[in-house]
Amino acid sequence: MISAPIRSIGYEHLKRLWLRRQPKRVVKDIDFGSENPKVLLDIYPTKVSRMDHVSYRSDRPNRRPVILFFYGGGWRSGSKNMYEPLGYTLSELGYVVVIPDYGKFPQANAEMMVQDVQLAMAWTLRNIKLYGGDPDNIVVLGHSAGAHLTTLAVLWHAHDQCLGRPNFLQLERLYGLVLVASPFDLNDHFEHEASRGVEQLGCMERLFGKDYDRYSPTRILNGLDKRWVNSNVFNQHCPQNWLLLHTLTDIVVPFSSSFKFCSALQQNHFDGVALKHYRSPGHADLIVDLMLPATLERSKFEDDMGEFYVHAERLTRYHNYVREQSSQNLAYVSYAQFTLQDVKGPSPAR
Repeated sequence: MISAPIRSIGYEHLKRLWLRRQPKRVVKDIDFGSENPKVLLDIYPTKVSRMDHVSYRSDRPNRRPVILFFYGGGWRSGSKNMYEPLGYTLSELGYVVVIPDYGKFPQANAEMMVQDVQLAMAWTLRNIKLYGGDPDNIVVLGHSAGAHLTTLAVLWHAHDQCLGRPNFLQLERLYGLVLVASPFDLNDHFEHEASRGVEQLGCMERLFGKDYDRYSPTRILNGLDKRWVNSNVFNQHCPQNWLLLHTLTDIVVPFSSSFKFCSALQQNHFDGVALKHYRSPGHADLIVDLMLPATLERSKFEDDMGEFYVHAERLTRYHNYVREQSSQNLAYVSYAQFTLQDVKGPSPAR
């Protein structure tokens, strides 16, 4: 999936290309409340008024959909400044883009990293309308370690809400999550790194203290209180739309990581879940492709997001339909049954 132009020109040349092509449409170094005053975020507004590549619909035509991006880097490297080309590409496609930093090992522990991610999400929900974004249409895009922290942020938040703790963050308002090549089970991931002989090169043992279950989204879901699952209480405190993207030949994080997490979501009654796989070889191919100017090569991401919005809209119609059926004491209809009905024509709730 990695573009031939990117293979040949390299990152620095690509960044210079973007900066020559585009005026600087970026608001830099905004404080979103991290305990570390050096952890800030950037915003890339958009001037695009149409989004023909997605079936995005909003009752606020002056508000654009938002992508909040958390990069990877093995929990110890990376910077928002590296992803300026990605911010420009997505803003050219019609999104308002937010790219935060978060704490890194060894200066930050895992809880501090998750807290930074949660604070960036909450700040975006509260403030993005000031930059032309729609706070009701924020999609969180996470890659690798960034996707892992993103998932922990929403699952820990949902767990806190099930325990009756104050809901200051309101992360359930997020429109959805797009998670790319994430290590969702740290036990499996450590074994995979050990099989490659690189487990001592990373920071997993020092960062997570071998308490991998607590930091493994797949195991968190598999260990949920069944009363929360059966009553859908846990789900209601999570974003409803999930898209998992992974390459089949990823040697850094195996495809099985996303496959098992997708199964765990479905087993815990998450309806709005989709898993897509690719045959490209690289761990970061999709993200690197998004650093190429959109006018030079159409990214597969555009098609993925188009399908994501179609699926999300159908799920919203399903939830409206279930509420209508329940209010009339009519028989329960599963999402699978509704989907078969919905693709044939308008649903009663539309």
